[in-house]
Amino acid sequence: MANENEQDIKINSLEINQQNMAEKIDDLKKTVITGFQDLKEDLTCFRNEADRKYASKTTETLVYGMVAIILTAFIGGVVFLVWK
Repeated sequence: MANENEQDIKINSLEINQQNMAEKIDDLKKTVITGFQDLKEDLTCFRNEADRKYASKTTETLVYGMVAIILTAFIGGVVFLVWK
């Protein structure tokens, strides 16, 4: 009889510990989700500020196009000189 009471107490103790751990895990999950959402918002805000601070996308495209034209002309000139 004493052995059964001891086992019942241990089982009840384990059930209570399991419930406490489940609650802590749920709280941790909520904390992690909230943290990642905050981080996502911060990164989005940083990206938007950086886009406004530096050149616009249209300006970037024009500059890259001009650089490509200049490099193509330079390489074409070198090939022309070597060919001649």
